[in-house]
Amino acid sequence: MKTKSITKLFLLAAFAFSIVSSTTSSIVKYDSIESAYAYSGEQVSDYPNGYYDDCLNLTGDELRNELATFNNPRSKSYDWDRYEDADEAEGHNNKVICLYSRVLFDKSAHAGGSYSSTTWNREHIFTQTAFPNSKTDNHNIFACEGYINNVRGSKHFGEVAHTSANQVKTYGVARDCYTTGSYFEPCDEAKGEVARAVMYCCIYYDYEITDIFDSVETCLDWHNTYSVTDRDIFRNNAVYENQGNRNPFVDHPEFANYIWGDGDNIVMPSNLSLQVGEQYQLDAYVNGYPDIDVNYSSNNNDVVTVDSDGLLTAVSEGNAVITAQAYFGSDLLTASCNITVSKAIVLESIAISPSFETIKINETLQLKITPTPSNASSSVKYESSNPSVASVNTQGLVRGIGQGSTTIKATSLMNNNITATATINVVSSSAVSGSFEKVDSQLNDYNGTYLIVYESSNSLGYVFNPGADNVNSSGNYVEFSIDDGVISDTDAASYAVEISGTSGAYNICYDGTRYIYSSKNDNRIDVSSSPAPSNSISYVGNSTDIASSSAHFRFNSGWHGFRYYKSASYQNQSAIQLYKLVEQSYSASEFANDFLNDLVCNPSGNSAPSKDVWNNLSSLFMTLSAEDKQLFKTAASSGSDDIALCVERYDYIIQKYGASEYPDFMSRGVDLLLAPYLYNNINDTQILICMISLVIASNVTAIIIVAVILKKKKHSNK
Repeated sequence: MKTKSITKLFLLAAFAFSIVSSTTSSIVKYDSIESAYAYSGEQVSDYPNGYYDDCLNLTGDELRNELATFNNPRSKSYDWDRYEDADEAEGHNNKVICLYSRVLFDKSAHAGGSYSSTTWNREHIFTQTAFPNSKTDNHNIFACEGYINNVRGSKHFGEVAHTSANQVKTYGVARDCYTTGSYFEPCDEAKGEVARAVMYCCIYYDYEITDIFDSVETCLDWHNTYSVTDRDIFRNNAVYENQGNRNPFVDHPEFANYIWGDGDNIVMPSNLSLQVGEQYQLDAYVNGYPDIDVNYSSNNNDVVTVDSDGLLTAVSEGNAVITAQAYFGSDLLTASCNITVSKAIVLESIAISPSFETIKINETLQLKITPTPSNASSSVKYESSNPSVASVNTQGLVRGIGQGSTTIKATSLMNNNITATATINVVSSSAVSGSFEKVDSQLNDYNGTYLIVYESSNSLGYVFNPGADNVNSSGNYVEFSIDDGVISDTDAASYAVEISGTSGAYNICYDGTRYIYSSKNDNRIDVSSSPAPSNSISYVGNSTDIASSSAHFRFNSGWHGFRYYKSASYQNQSAIQLYKLVEQSYSASEFANDFLNDLVCNPSGNSAPSKDVWNNLSSLFMTLSAEDKQLFKTAASSGSDDIALCVERYDYIIQKYGASEYPDFMSRGVDLLLAPYLYNNINDTQILICMISLVIASNVTAIIIVAVILKKKKHSNK
């Protein structure tokens, strides 16, 4: 009997050194859409080291004068190419985005002395008739709809009342711009760009902000509130390449406040309530400039103390004022927070929910902290163990960044020994198994997942892109190939809408939170954060008709975009089609078989399994039904069926390499390798024999594990 036990133990030790290798024979891989994007995502200012060195530590007129001594624009011809390059739309290498309307136009659709609903022009921030010195400077010239620019004319920029009478409309479409007889207020997206262009012209053409703004304060407010974007940076880099100089207020936003700024720009809470012993992270910052140092002080350290990083500690009951200070050049900015400290409620524990969740890339998840007792402090500090997989902000909002797994740790600010953790798995944003097939007849029930498509040809479809920044802008679509009435590219799932409801009253939802409809018989898309069951859907004349408030959803081939069009004119626009998601039938047993085929144990134990294959299997797992997922979560890792063999191998991989490397996407909560078996079933002699076998295999880590087990066992026998 003893010999059999030792034999079993040697076999078990040998098994401990097996490792999983991988193949990808049964995983279907899809190619991404092939598009020549000019730019996408995060942009980085591109200029030589030391470019602004002589400007550092200067303020006021000294800084203004120093900027004017270098970085001057080179003379350039008044050609279209350079303006097309600068205002290229993100993700669209053949389109420009217009400054005030944020509408996209084909680059080639520019017009000189005339304008229309299908053309754009190169227009000036400082009008060329009033300020001719800056006529050809690309930092002063933006792509713009001619009609809006004509409405703006030579009016000063400023805030005006947002009334229907003041709202700017172009060809029947209301824009987010407002005007009066004296002032013009652009859309929010343009305000920061306008302010920085004006400040640039003031430096290099000796203008003043009040030559074109109602006040310096308004210009600075727009600059600070609507801070530098990736478009700003891309544009600045493009102009630098074509014109040889940069807008310094894009590269160094703080320069604006150093030259023209004053006033209280520090952002922080004005009031807080704490309990004795509680801590709170006070993240005060200068609006738009998080890198500027902020200093803190308390007027009553007996009640609340604050350290150099803004961490508050409530010492005793009472009231205190925390003051934050920061410098904009020589200008000292100040803000204050009133603190009320009450008697402490002793915190016993905290719970975090959800404690395990799987989200997609770019998807967000709100974590919730529940203290025990319930009236104790729930203030915590969050930390992600792998920020490249998921980030978490100070309020517990998690955002998926890349595929993998991370642990979100919440530490009580009342007692840093009290913590709770949540495991977050992040999978591909297009983890959908199946394809979209064209709806070519009337459906009795339209509930399901769809693409809204304008068929440009039999092989190319323009798919409505509801996630566009401005859902009413032209260019609110992406292109996908159509093969015999089927769109099979898995990336298409990112642009799907969910249709729910009943006949004549359907909701059309995108992003899981926003609903499209038409509130009146008009040419636009209305968006609601709550269900808007006002759409009727029917199949008419070889196309799908979506109607809401007598307006019909169509594609405008001239304007290049989707929207509802009023009943009197919708037939002038192109009809659309619905493509419905037909999910691939994928069972638990099929997944188990794929897992066993794709992750094969490597007896030599010299290489780890492929993380890419693991992540692909994670995405496939997410396509299973909830019932099938539960089978794997609760299955015993013993037996001869495929599911049991699958989870046995799955548990082994996580046990050997850790859930931080191989995310527990099945939510099995795997324990330490072999520990329960060793602890309960072997004696000291067997442990020593096992250690000898492990020494032979040179696995030092396993020796340590067994040694720990031995120590625990001896302690239990005392």
